[in-house]
Amino acid sequence: MSFVAKSTYSVPVPKVFRADIFGDGTTVIETEYISGKTLQESWPALSVEEKASFAQQMNAILEPLRSLEGRYIGGVEEGPAVDMRRETEQGGPFSSEADFNKFLRQNAVSRTPKIYHSMLAGLMSNTHRIFFTHGDLSPRNILVRAGRIVRFFRSIFTHIDWHEYADIIFTDSYPGDVMTDHFLGRLDSALGNS
Repeated sequence: MSFVAKSTYSVPVPKVFRADIFGDGTTVIETEYISGKTLQESWPALSVEEKASFAQQMNAILEPLRSLEGRYIGGVEEGPAVDMRRETEQGGPFSSEADFNKFLRQNAVSRTPKIYHSMLAGLMSNTHRIFFTHGDLSPRNILVRAGRIVRFFRSIFTHIDWHEYADIIFTDSYPGDVMTDHFLGRLDSALGNS
């Protein structure tokens, strides 16, 4: 969050007062208090127009970040990558998409016979663009007030085109109409179907 706050990009992250990592690996970040509700809390009561407005705001905030090319897949300042579908899964940073894909396969299918690992490896592309994005775009991490996005929580990562979409579609907290309206176009583009 500090990286983004110091940059010239207008990504709404809270001001960080202190960050500590304890011996057991637990990270605690002390930030400013900002009033508002999470997008997850607000979503059911929003009109179609308000939902579209939030999708447009997210795009306007994230596009400048996405324009920055990354050198590796992981956290800012070469921290580990996190598979947000299973938050406990961390690894890297990864110097290539092939290494990141291997990490995802070993976490996703640990009890699957090796032949399926090989088949899956053959289906995974290693040519996607690496760029900066938010580490977890679920609605519980987006603070809103008076029709505006006021803060993002969590971290900024460098990731590949499709991973941002996968983190959103496989979360259990995003309403289906958000995924359909805003992110299916991004998936088509990432897969080369545009």
